[in-house]
Amino acid sequence: RIAAADAALYNTFQSEPGWLAHALLSARNRTSVEIGGKSFTVVNPLILFTPFIRTPANLINRAWERTPLGPFMASVRADFAASGARADLAAARIALGSTTLAVTADLAFSGLISGAGPDDPGEREALQRTGWQQFAIRTGDNWVQYGRLDPIGLMLGAAATLAEMTRRFDIEPEELDEWQEISGAMVGAVSKSI
Repeated sequence: RIAAADAALYNTFQSEPGWLAHALLSARNRTSVEIGGKSFTVVNPLILFTPFIRTPANLINRAWERTPLGPFMASVRADFAASGARADLAAARIALGSTTLAVTADLAFSGLISGAGPDDPGEREALQRTGWQQFAIRTGDNWVQYGRLDPIGLMLGAAATLAEMTRRFDIEPEELDEWQEISGAMVGAVSKSI
Protein backbone atom coordinates (compact mmCIF):
# COMPACT_ATOMS: atom_id res chain seq x y z
CA ARG A 1 0.00 0.00 0.00
CA ILE A 2 2.80 2.41 0.87
CA ALA A 3 4.55 1.72 -2.43
CA ALA A 4 1.29 2.31 -4.31
CA ALA A 5 0.69 5.59 -2.47
CA ASP A 6 4.28 6.71 -3.20
CA ALA A 7 3.87 5.80 -6.88
CA ALA A 8 0.61 7.77 -7.04
CA LEU A 9 2.28 10.84 -5.52
CA TYR A 10 5.25 10.49 -7.88
CA ASN A 11 3.08 10.06 -11.00
CA THR A 12 0.84 13.02 -10.15
CA PHE A 13 3.84 15.26 -9.33
CA GLN A 14 2.75 15.63 -5.69
CA SER A 15 5.66 13.88 -3.96
CA GLU A 16 8.00 15.75 -1.64
CA PRO A 17 9.91 18.32 -3.70
CA GLY A 18 13.65 18.92 -3.65
CA TRP A 19 15.48 21.10 -1.14
CA LEU A 20 14.97 24.40 -3.01
CA ALA A 21 11.22 23.95 -3.48
CA HIS A 22 10.94 22.75 0.11
CA ALA A 23 12.67 25.94 1.31
CA LEU A 24 10.28 28.06 -0.78
CA LEU A 25 7.28 26.17 0.61
CA SER A 26 8.53 26.69 4.16
CA ALA A 27 9.07 30.41 3.59
CA ARG A 28 5.66 30.76 1.97
CA ASN A 29 3.85 28.92 4.74
CA ARG A 30 5.48 30.88 7.57
CA THR A 31 2.68 32.89 9.20
CA SER A 32 4.20 34.20 12.41
CA VAL A 33 6.60 37.07 12.92
CA GLU A 34 8.47 37.87 16.08
CA ILE A 35 8.93 41.56 16.84
CA GLY A 36 10.31 42.78 20.12
CA GLY A 37 9.90 39.39 21.76
CA LYS A 38 6.21 39.16 20.80
CA SER A 39 4.87 36.76 18.19
CA PHE A 40 2.31 38.04 15.67
CA THR A 41 0.25 36.01 13.20
CA VAL A 42 0.31 37.55 9.73
CA VAL A 43 -0.66 36.69 6.18
CA ASN A 44 2.55 35.96 4.35
CA PRO A 45 2.73 38.10 1.18
CA LEU A 46 4.70 35.34 -0.57
CA ILE A 47 1.48 33.33 -0.83
CA LEU A 48 0.29 35.84 -3.44
CA PHE A 49 3.37 35.38 -5.64
CA THR A 50 4.06 31.69 -5.15
CA PRO A 51 0.74 29.84 -5.10
CA PHE A 52 2.06 26.84 -7.01
CA ILE A 53 5.44 25.47 -6.06
CA ARG A 54 5.22 21.71 -5.52
CA THR A 55 3.86 20.62 -8.93
CA PRO A 56 6.12 22.83 -11.12
CA ALA A 57 9.16 21.88 -9.02
CA ASN A 58 8.32 18.19 -9.39
CA LEU A 59 7.79 18.60 -13.15
CA ILE A 60 11.27 20.10 -13.45
CA ASN A 61 12.72 17.32 -11.28
CA ARG A 62 11.05 14.63 -13.41
CA ALA A 63 12.43 16.17 -16.59
CA TRP A 64 15.92 16.54 -15.05
CA GLU A 65 15.88 12.86 -13.95
CA ARG A 66 15.61 11.92 -17.61
CA THR A 67 18.75 13.71 -18.80
CA PRO A 68 22.39 12.64 -18.84
CA LEU A 69 22.82 14.89 -15.77
CA GLY A 70 20.20 12.92 -13.81
CA PRO A 71 22.80 10.98 -11.77
CA PHE A 72 23.73 14.24 -10.06
CA MET A 73 20.29 14.26 -8.39
CA ALA A 74 20.04 12.71 -4.93
CA SER A 75 16.86 10.81 -5.83
CA VAL A 76 18.51 9.16 -8.84
CA ARG A 77 21.59 8.28 -6.81
CA ALA A 78 19.29 6.74 -4.18
CA ASP A 79 17.59 4.67 -6.89
CA PHE A 80 20.95 3.39 -8.12
CA ALA A 81 22.05 2.63 -4.55
CA ALA A 82 18.84 0.63 -3.94
CA SER A 83 19.74 -1.55 -6.95
CA GLY A 84 17.27 -3.99 -8.45
CA ALA A 85 14.17 -2.67 -10.21
CA ARG A 86 14.63 0.90 -8.90
CA ALA A 87 18.12 1.11 -10.41
CA ASP A 88 16.89 -0.40 -13.68
CA LEU A 89 14.06 2.14 -13.91
CA ALA A 90 16.43 5.03 -13.17
CA ALA A 91 18.85 3.84 -15.86
CA ALA A 92 15.96 3.40 -18.32
CA ARG A 93 14.70 6.94 -17.61
CA ILE A 94 18.14 8.38 -18.27
CA ALA A 95 18.68 6.34 -21.44
CA LEU A 96 15.24 7.08 -22.88
CA GLY A 97 15.41 10.76 -21.91
CA SER A 98 18.88 11.18 -23.40
CA THR A 99 17.76 9.55 -26.63
CA THR A 100 14.69 11.81 -26.71
CA LEU A 101 16.92 14.88 -26.28
CA ALA A 102 19.22 13.79 -29.11
CA VAL A 103 16.36 12.97 -31.51
CA THR A 104 14.59 16.24 -30.66
CA ALA A 105 17.74 18.26 -31.33
CA ASP A 106 18.13 16.53 -34.69
CA LEU A 107 14.48 17.23 -35.59
CA ALA A 108 14.88 20.86 -34.52
CA PHE A 109 17.95 21.24 -36.77
CA SER A 110 15.78 19.89 -39.60
CA GLY A 111 12.96 22.32 -38.81
CA LEU A 112 10.46 19.59 -37.93
CA ILE A 113 10.10 20.63 -34.29
CA SER A 114 10.26 24.11 -32.83
CA GLY A 115 11.45 25.52 -29.55
CA ALA A 116 11.08 29.03 -28.16
CA GLY A 117 12.04 30.64 -31.44
CA PRO A 118 14.01 33.84 -31.93
CA ASP A 119 14.16 36.49 -29.20
CA ASP A 120 13.64 39.28 -31.74
CA PRO A 121 9.88 40.01 -31.98
CA GLY A 122 10.17 40.88 -35.68
CA GLU A 123 11.85 37.59 -36.54
CA ARG A 124 9.29 35.67 -34.47
CA GLU A 125 6.39 37.46 -36.16
CA ALA A 126 7.83 36.71 -39.61
CA LEU A 127 8.07 33.03 -38.69
CA GLN A 128 4.52 32.99 -37.34
CA ARG A 129 3.21 34.44 -40.60
CA THR A 130 4.56 31.33 -42.34
CA GLY A 131 2.48 29.13 -40.01
CA TRP A 132 5.31 28.38 -37.58
CA GLN A 133 4.31 27.92 -33.93
CA GLN A 134 6.36 28.04 -30.78
CA PHE A 135 6.97 24.68 -29.03
CA ALA A 136 5.30 22.61 -31.73
CA ILE A 137 5.89 19.61 -33.99
CA ARG A 138 5.44 20.00 -37.73
CA THR A 139 3.05 17.51 -39.31
CA GLY A 140 2.82 18.25 -43.02
CA ASP A 141 1.75 21.90 -43.30
CA ASN A 142 0.40 22.08 -39.73
CA TRP A 143 2.07 22.59 -36.38
CA VAL A 144 0.86 20.72 -33.27
CA GLN A 145 1.94 22.20 -29.94
CA TYR A 146 3.49 19.95 -27.31
CA GLY A 147 3.76 22.53 -24.53
CA ARG A 148 1.54 20.73 -22.01
CA LEU A 149 3.13 17.33 -22.44
CA ASP A 150 5.22 17.64 -19.27
CA PRO A 151 7.70 16.42 -18.16
CA ILE A 152 8.59 15.26 -21.68
CA GLY A 153 7.38 18.58 -23.15
CA LEU A 154 9.92 20.45 -21.04
CA MET A 155 12.69 18.23 -22.37
CA LEU A 156 11.49 18.61 -25.96
CA GLY A 157 11.29 22.38 -25.58
CA ALA A 158 14.73 22.73 -24.03
CA ALA A 159 16.41 20.50 -26.64
CA ALA A 160 14.61 22.20 -29.54
CA THR A 161 15.38 25.68 -28.20
CA LEU A 162 19.07 24.84 -27.74
CA ALA A 163 19.24 23.42 -31.28
CA GLU A 164 17.49 26.52 -32.68
CA MET A 165 19.91 28.79 -30.85
CA THR A 166 22.82 26.87 -32.38
CA ARG A 167 21.24 26.91 -35.85
CA ARG A 168 20.60 30.68 -35.67
CA PHE A 169 24.17 31.21 -34.42
CA ASP A 170 22.97 32.66 -31.11
CA ILE A 171 25.69 30.29 -29.96
CA GLU A 172 28.75 30.61 -32.16
CA PRO A 173 29.96 27.21 -33.49
CA GLU A 174 33.54 27.85 -32.36
CA GLU A 175 32.27 28.46 -28.80
CA LEU A 176 30.50 25.11 -28.52
CA ASP A 177 33.62 23.63 -26.95
CA GLU A 178 33.49 26.11 -24.06
CA TRP A 179 31.52 24.66 -21.13
CA GLN A 180 30.46 28.13 -19.93
CA GLU A 181 28.80 28.89 -23.26
CA ILE A 182 27.05 25.52 -23.40
CA SER A 183 25.85 25.64 -19.78
CA GLY A 184 24.62 29.22 -20.21
CA ALA A 185 22.73 28.23 -23.35
CA MET A 186 21.24 25.22 -21.59
CA VAL A 187 20.03 27.36 -18.69
CA GLY A 188 18.52 29.81 -21.20
CA ALA A 189 16.82 27.02 -23.16
CA VAL A 190 15.35 25.44 -20.04
CA SER A 191 14.11 28.79 -18.71
CA LYS A 192 12.44 29.60 -22.03
CA SER A 193 10.77 26.18 -21.99
CA ILE A 194 9.51 26.66 -18.46
